[in-house]
Amino acid sequence: MRTSQKPRIAWFSPLNLTKKSDSIAAYTSELVLPFLLQDFSIDLYTDQNIPGSARDSGQQSYQGCNLYHYLSCYKQHVKDPYDLIFYQYEDTKLANFVRLHLGLIPGITLFHDLLIRQELPAPLTFSPWPDILTLFKNPQYDWPARYPQPDRGPFAYREVALSPISLYSAPRLCGEARRHLPEPIGQAQSWLYPKMLYMPLPVANQPGAPSKKSELKIVAYCGSTAIEHRAHKVLSALREIKGLKLNWLIDQEEELQAIQLLSHHGVKDYQLYFGRNPEHWSKIVKEAGIALHTLFSVYGSLGPYLPISMLQEALVLVTDFAEGEALSDSVVFKIEPGEKETQKILATINTILDLSSGEQQLIRATAKAYALENHNAELVSSELRRIFHTSIPFFKKFWRRWDEIEGSARNEIIKANTEAGDVSLIMTFVELGWSSDL
Repeated sequence: MRTSQKPRIAWFSPLNLTKKSDSIAAYTSELVLPFLLQDFSIDLYTDQNIPGSARDSGQQSYQGCNLYHYLSCYKQHVKDPYDLIFYQYEDTKLANFVRLHLGLIPGITLFHDLLIRQELPAPLTFSPWPDILTLFKNPQYDWPARYPQPDRGPFAYREVALSPISLYSAPRLCGEARRHLPEPIGQAQSWLYPKMLYMPLPVANQPGAPSKKSELKIVAYCGSTAIEHRAHKVLSALREIKGLKLNWLIDQEEELQAIQLLSHHGVKDYQLYFGRNPEHWSKIVKEAGIALHTLFSVYGSLGPYLPISMLQEALVLVTDFAEGEALSDSVVFKIEPGEKETQKILATINTILDLSSGEQQLIRATAKAYALENHNAELVSSELRRIFHTSIPFFKKFWRRWDEIEGSARNEIIKANTEAGDVSLIMTFVELGWSSDL
């Protein structure tokens, strides 16, 4: 029974329960939930460790919301339907449960990645989701006789296709979804609220007086030791500039590789910090004059680390690719990746070092204003709130059609597996609550 008149939302996302998570979805949840709770009653669903007695009861809480194991959502939704189900998906094992469940009950999905390196079981990788899209549009379409469907590679085709409203935390992701991914479920229905929208990542505004950045010689870097974050190019450039100190934020398991890279490239003035997460980065970049955000890969993103650097008034250097490419030259310094990347990083840092204090302050102020305008947590939450409110009427209609498809699929399974009178299968269907269809 409902205890609140507010619209109810089931929120699926990795969560920062340990306060050490590097998950973008967990970070986003932590910042926007306090604002959204003003308008909505929100239940959080996770696959993280929850004692058995609390899995279904919501006895545990986080950020002022009841916390449940994700396997209990389906039953709760049937018993007392949610007004919305919201998913955050990213390319990490922590979010695999999100990928599993969004195909069970479609909702609004916020994508932090579109290319997926995490493999799932074959029944999902080769699922019949293209036929479900057709069934949604055409009730007369018959379920296909043969499975599985062909594998469609690393793109999140299935996940986007089964998200009637999808949001993307980087402009590049939104553009790629519109260009390359299939028509989302329900797109052809006249009652649809069809959307593929860019939703900027939130960052927390830093209180207090502006930090002093008179000392440019501290360079902050949070790229991994993997080749896509260009550490080999960054270190080759830094060794050529005297008087610079590198503060490098890495994960603990990267320590040996980082030390080997530093030694190989002859960088001696450095400090390694362990535990890559946005909160830790905010403290490190606060003391830096320059922040490096190099990334040259179709996988991954710069996440909230880039706007955090802008808010902390560091002068920011990015790779002129993907997310960095979309930024204005007035807020960042861009480096073209490739053969001469090291020389260009070196030349750009020297250019920054030669700026007058007035020129430095103008760039910092412009970048900070950009970050506040696009990434302020309260503004991002306000936009998410608007999308939630306007989507509720759509999902009432959408889920009615989805229930029809689910019933049709259930009948097909029952028909295919009970003609032989297999008692064990019949008992399984009874346990699943399908007994009324037998």
